[in-house]
Amino acid sequence: MKEQIQKKLNDSKVLRWSVLALVAFTMLCGYFLTDVMSPLKPMLEKELLWDSLDYGIFTSAYGWFNVFAFMLIIGGIILDKMGVRFTGMGACLLMVLGCGLKYYAISTTFAEGSTLLGMKTQVGLAALGYAIFGVGVEIAGITVSKIIVKWFKGKEMALAMGMEMATARLGTMLALAVTVPIATFFGITDDMPGNGSRHTGKSSGSNRVNEENNGSKVGEHRLCKLWKPALRKRTVSSIKNREKPMLLPITVL
Repeated sequence: MKEQIQKKLNDSKVLRWSVLALVAFTMLCGYFLTDVMSPLKPMLEKELLWDSLDYGIFTSAYGWFNVFAFMLIIGGIILDKMGVRFTGMGACLLMVLGCGLKYYAISTTFAEGSTLLGMKTQVGLAALGYAIFGVGVEIAGITVSKIIVKWFKGKEMALAMGMEMATARLGTMLALAVTVPIATFFGITDDMPGNGSRHTGKSSGSNRVNEENNGSKVGEHRLCKLWKPALRKRTVSSIKNREKPMLLPITVL
């Protein structure tokens, strides 16, 4: 009976493609949140005082559980045993929990010098949240593949998979395209005049330019001190040399 109902649902073209749109949008959100921090690396370095090592630890966390804890394999086993609905909801729950922990870590100020497992507390919590989120995204990807296989048959299956992946990867494009403008609009990045010592943006950029200009002026001033006497001697000698041809006929006369 259940297979007959499923078969009738599969026969509906509108319902079939509506399911595809739903799962593709879910993966679009997943990929967007996966890459949303990439354009904000300069902000993390200036506002949160992260360095390249901290950012590298954070980005590598995506594969901690997926690779070293074999969560992708475990997720596939759970999908086979428990079904699409249970696994899909669990994957979405992991995505929400991981994203929430990452947001908490980024938005919270921790005591200076505090560490977590040898890392800065903020970096460690953000990386842990990103690792949990990564498990959810990858298990959701496996679940989506099984959903497509259940709903599409024959020649439509490859097309459905291609459209799902293309739509999902739009999340990466959106993350790279709109993250910085959104952060700038809300005054989060250093491009906006901020408050107190944390605003850098144009002021820090202008200060840096002024320092460079001042440094170049100092350098020019020093060079002038070194070269002016030599240039003066050279100029005087060149004038004398130019005057000699003019004086030579007079002396001869």
